[in-house]
Amino acid sequence: MIYMRNITITTAKSATYLENVGINYSPEVTQAGKKVHSTVICSILDEIESFRSLDKPVILPEREVCAGKYFGDCSELLGEIASDSIGVRKKLDARFEHLGRQHGFDGKQVAGFIREYGIPIELCSVMGPAKPYNVLETGTISSNISSTNASNVWLMLQADGSSMCAVKSMSSQAFKDPIERESFRRGVESVYQLNTSNESVAPRYIFHTNVPMAFGMELINGASLRDFSESSADSVRKDWKEIFLKICRAIHHCHRSNGQVLHRDIKPKNIIFEGLIKAAIRMNFWARASALSTSTCHGTSLAPGIQNRSPPTRSDIMPRAKTLRKLRISQISEDRCLYAWHAAATHAF
Repeated sequence: MIYMRNITITTAKSATYLENVGINYSPEVTQAGKKVHSTVICSILDEIESFRSLDKPVILPEREVCAGKYFGDCSELLGEIASDSIGVRKKLDARFEHLGRQHGFDGKQVAGFIREYGIPIELCSVMGPAKPYNVLETGTISSNISSTNASNVWLMLQADGSSMCAVKSMSSQAFKDPIERESFRRGVESVYQLNTSNESVAPRYIFHTNVPMAFGMELINGASLRDFSESSADSVRKDWKEIFLKICRAIHHCHRSNGQVLHRDIKPKNIIFEGLIKAAIRMNFWARASALSTSTCHGTSLAPGIQNRSPPTRSDIMPRAKTLRKLRISQISEDRCLYAWHAAATHAF
């Protein structure tokens, strides 16, 4: 909480505005009982507004919409799920898409829809290799690759019956959290925007769904830097400079792409080599990512950003320094790694 004394009161910004930008603050109250803000607070809000106005939406490929006034109540959908869970899933997905397009995917209407239809959405979001939960879009889930509390990554056989792709889906618990949903969608937008890139530095976007909240992407055949560090530590130590420059160039390409994409979880297991350790690097976007046009970040920094919210810290130097330290197997300090990153950023590109 912020407490003020000996200040001039002004009505330049309303209390509602302050609440909307997510600031925990108690405004002054005039003798008439009206909530107002000090000039200092108003100037801060003006800076926030000018900073937030840089946000631009990213348009993902459109999905089918359900725009009718009557959608059916929760009990009706629960009755249908037993006989046609895939049909109900498509209906919920289409309604979600309609509300998102009309009012914003992080808007109150979508949040209200998720609260009202929470149980049907959760039941229809179940995924796995067993029927009927193994069907998503035109593909078939064959196995689980990895799982966390927030998400799962699946291996999916595509409609052609011969090619595989990776599918990342949100857990039901994470889906209920609006911040997690926004973060997940930014990751989808980031991968989608890198599709137009001339250089492959990330998996190719294939599709996305709203219910379950998931997206399909190219399956990268290779090993992570963590894998190489564990199995070929001597090779990693020997070629650490070349490896680190490749990592920097891949990240730099993300920065300079049309979407100005930011990878927000740089670490050895999210850096994939296609083939041998000296092969091309692909950044693993199963991890968190965002696009500059959908976050509060700008420049060539990379860090988590929350769309239409107050800005977080905006530096990727520390995670990259830690990655460099891993390459050197802790032989140099993180402070020296920071200098190494600055040198690479200045001279390597």
